[in-house]
Amino acid sequence: MSLNDRLRDARRQPEQQDDEHRAHRQRAREGRRPFMEEVRPARERLQEERRERSHARTPVALQPIWLRLREPRGRGRNALSYEQIVDAAIALADTEGPKAITMRKIAQALGVGTMSLYWYVPSKDDLLELMLDEIYGEGEPGEPTGDWRADLAAGARARRRVMLRHPWLLTHIGVGPPRGPNALRGVERALAALDPVRLDPGTAMGVIMAVDTFVTGFVLREQLEDQESEVKAGFANASEEEIRVYIDRLFASGQYPHLEAVIRGGIDPDDPATRDARFEFGLSCLLDGIAARIGRE
Repeated sequence: MSLNDRLRDARRQPEQQDDEHRAHRQRAREGRRPFMEEVRPARERLQEERRERSHARTPVALQPIWLRLREPRGRGRNALSYEQIVDAAIALADTEGPKAITMRKIAQALGVGTMSLYWYVPSKDDLLELMLDEIYGEGEPGEPTGDWRADLAAGARARRRVMLRHPWLLTHIGVGPPRGPNALRGVERALAALDPVRLDPGTAMGVIMAVDTFVTGFVLREQLEDQESEVKAGFANASEEEIRVYIDRLFASGQYPHLEAVIRGGIDPDDPATRDARFEFGLSCLLDGIAARIGRE
């Protein structure tokens, strides 16, 4: 073989090797195809988990439970619904207090396994959000009638009834914008009730918050009145003569004439029998003030 032939063969070898490498890679890719088809579901699950972890880092306010509801699982007696879970949790809180709310106790009440609840409600915070919004729906205002004062009064009475029905609710009422469907609809209707007086959005929201704050504060006072105290127990066990002597000593200085008139007049500001009347009086005063303020604007 001549020198030229050997040089020509030497030049062809890299080309042949490249061809062989390309063929080998092609065969390798073809050999991997069935395997890739097999592992694709696992890869997709992994990608979905990564997306969920990324979603979990999103602020909670931007991912309420209502945007993460799942389809019910199970059939027949094993089937569960969000309504069943939430109703069981509310019943447990009403009877034993909110601290008693655990997935284990709710599962026992429903006759299901504890872990099955986590398919529907990933955390206790999510469950509490569902419970609160369900309860808000109990006191949801009706459609506006055109009489803003009557509508706000009706809404205030309904909210008070709900808070008294679920005493633990006061300790879980949060601040910030409403998030659940019932809460959103309730605020929307309350604002719509003020349409006849044509308030700007800021003033309208201020009116709604004023009424809500009054109701919350009044119910809180009702709960405090129900709590036994040493002072109340002492008065309950004292004779009329002992109480008279106590009052005489209390006002002997003459420094509290107005309060003395109230006490000697037999007016008990904490009398449970007067709660409804006190609520209506306070609500009427508040609405009178709002009406006067609206009339000046």
